[in-house]
Amino acid sequence: MTYPYLPYAITELYCLAFAVTVLFRLNSSMGTEHEVQQLRNMIYSFAGMLVFDILWALTEDALLQPPRLLNAFINALAIAAIPAAATSGTSTSRTGCTS
Repeated sequence: MTYPYLPYAITELYCLAFAVTVLFRLNSSMGTEHEVQQLRNMIYSFAGMLVFDILWALTEDALLQPPRLLNAFINALAIAAIPAAATSGTSTSRTGCTS
């Protein structure tokens, strides 16, 4: 049996491990408190996107076979996580300008 999405899922697991490593090594000396918090939010969103994307890839390869409703929920969360990760780093500052 071939698993075309398995290398994709393995690559995303590596990216997830790298993101978690960066998250745990963040401290306030790396920037202002606001910048560090924004980076944390971006990493959380990125990790969420990766988790649901990995579940999607494993489901596509039939390595996971969740019930139909759970599969639909995973797909919905995978799609919803993409814009959440893309917009997690944008916010307004005290001056009203976007960062």
